[in-house]
Amino acid sequence: MLNLQDRKWHEFQIQTIFIVSKPIARSKDEYLNGDTPFVASGSMNNGVVKFCKPRRDEAIDRAGCITVSPVDGSAFYQPIDFLGRGGAGSSILMLRSNLMNNYNGRFIARMVSQTCSKYTYGHMGNIKSIERERIMLPINSCGKPDWQFMEEYIKERETALIKRLRSFLNQRIAERERERERENNWYFYYYSKMDSSKTGIHRESRKRQRYLCGRKSNRKYTIYHCW
Repeated sequence: MLNLQDRKWHEFQIQTIFIVSKPIARSKDEYLNGDTPFVASGSMNNGVVKFCKPRRDEAIDRAGCITVSPVDGSAFYQPIDFLGRGGAGSSILMLRSNLMNNYNGRFIARMVSQTCSKYTYGHMGNIKSIERERIMLPINSCGKPDWQFMEEYIKERETALIKRLRSFLNQRIAERERERERENNWYFYYYSKMDSSKTGIHRESRKRQRYLCGRKSNRKYTIYHCW
């Protein structure tokens, strides 16, 4: 397993690694429902607040960037094309680099979130302030950000997580099969004890679970339905 403690780390200004920009001015209320995520200043679900239908001939924001909320510093890697909230106020910021991919992008997004968590509604970030922020990253032998290590680290953690999830699901499936087997055995035992040839009234539906109660009077049966 790759260990973060075994690596050398260095502090980098965001503007030395990324190009920082803003989306064009747009609001989610201007769009109909569709399949394209609308990313705004949110701290959950990759900042996605709605799925929209882009306007005809509208240039949407390309995938492969980190979006940063100037409100609370939340940062997410965006793996697919999206519509980013632009304009004034709490519009998001985008960090782009040709060396970034789905794996090392998620690693760096976490580091950006930790650095920019100081921002609030009363003290929001902007392009200039985000560019000046410094983040800690593992470095290679040349003193540059170790993009390969960050990619392999996230891949390794993702593989381990998938393995744990599969193990959990297989365990739950096995438990459910055992429960179903016990239920089937109970039904078999219950109905095998019923002697329908003597009374002729034990015709119950398994789905409705209707139980019949009876009392003997003058050699005849009076039937009551008990629910």
